[in-house]
Amino acid sequence: MKAQLKKSACLILILNIAFLAAEVIFFILISTGSIVCSVWSLPATVFSFIAIALNMLAMWKFKIDVMDFRFLFMVFMYIFMCGRVWLNCFGLDGDIFWVLHTFFPHDVMARASMYCLCCTQAIFLGLLCTKRKMPLVYEKKGEHTDSNRLFLTGILLLLIGLPCQVYVDIHSIRATLSSGSYLSITGVTGLIDDFAFLLVPGILCLMESRPKQRKVVFVVLSAYFLLVMSLTGDRRYYVTSLVAIGAYLLYAIRRDKPHKEKISIKRYVFIGILGVLFLSFLQVLREIRANGLGSLSDFLINHGSDIFVVDDLLYEVLAEFGISFFSVTNIIANVPTMLPFQYGMTFVGMIPFLLPVGFLLGDLFLLAEPSAAINAATVNGLGSTLLGDLYANFGNVGILFSFLFGIILSKIVNLSKREQGGIKLVMYYSLYRIMINLVRCTVFEVYRPSIWMYCIVYIIYWSCGKRGR
Repeated sequence: MKAQLKKSACLILILNIAFLAAEVIFFILISTGSIVCSVWSLPATVFSFIAIALNMLAMWKFKIDVMDFRFLFMVFMYIFMCGRVWLNCFGLDGDIFWVLHTFFPHDVMARASMYCLCCTQAIFLGLLCTKRKMPLVYEKKGEHTDSNRLFLTGILLLLIGLPCQVYVDIHSIRATLSSGSYLSITGVTGLIDDFAFLLVPGILCLMESRPKQRKVVFVVLSAYFLLVMSLTGDRRYYVTSLVAIGAYLLYAIRRDKPHKEKISIKRYVFIGILGVLFLSFLQVLREIRANGLGSLSDFLINHGSDIFVVDDLLYEVLAEFGISFFSVTNIIANVPTMLPFQYGMTFVGMIPFLLPVGFLLGDLFLLAEPSAAINAATVNGLGSTLLGDLYANFGNVGILFSFLFGIILSKIVNLSKREQGGIKLVMYYSLYRIMINLVRCTVFEVYRPSIWMYCIVYIIYWSCGKRGR
């Protein structure tokens, strides 16, 4: 039986590899002009649907479920890279809230869409190079001692991270209350911003060490984050924090009740309803954050009922999140004509930024984030993406580097059979929260926070252990 399972898993893996080869061949044909499509988005749409089916089959066979980082990372990758492509293919982007497909030639968008698909499939194959299934059997040896140590670690992390996060939030709230616009927010940089990242591992330490208070802590944190988002219009890191902590909560419930390994259908339905309402909340924020932000009472009176209007929610999600595709398109359209290929210097240039000395490094920032240079030159706010960085550095060979990046990512956000509880689990979901942002940002943005968080958490955890002895 096990031999048959291994054989079928290998077959599915080979199918995914073969499909990547087919995507690369088609990408080359489009890039050379050998194939010209009247609808630029049609090939990528067809390829993406087949890729999703193959990816889902592989995740089912490799037992990758919803709590696993790899599952949601791939879901987000397809939404962010293909959302606008799908809408264009089905003729649904004619009166979209921000028309972008008219700014680029059709051949460039066709090439960019296939490049994104090739990189996404390559990353997926790289992510499969780690363990097959998250373990659900927790060895509870020394649990009481580790629980107290985790609790103390969580308290110390919160003493550092919570004031910094509150400071960042108050800074943003004051800016938006005075202007009514999200655009007036000037980000807090330096050590305060770095230390604010300690809030999530601190919360996770408390939840892991005090199981009975998990749901209460999650509800309180969710209420606070929703409040800040409704007042500032800022969303990304609050959303990813809630997603990561929510995934941890689901995992912990299954792990601690192994005789009920499958979560009930009712719970999935409840989570689905909450997810839909949360996406609707994000849609409302997008509509008002340019010039309609105000107090909490204003938000509830003027927009509270809009959260329950979900008839065009899928369209809005694909329309907004799919903007990231045009960030990659902007890079492909202007590299190397406007900016030469960086040949890996982007990743070398970000090394000094590990220390909070950005004010001393001047133009090195543009080397560390080529999308910023392109966006400034083309006068648009399309943001930056991991795939854009890979193309700006390596061109079409970025597809190969996507596979290597997937392998590296699978090693960074990993949980082995003996690390399913305690500090290892805390670090898994803390890194989950940071790395999931790579669907909409560059390596530069997650580089320093992840290293600082990793080092500080383990230093505090180690110090608490020495103190306990």
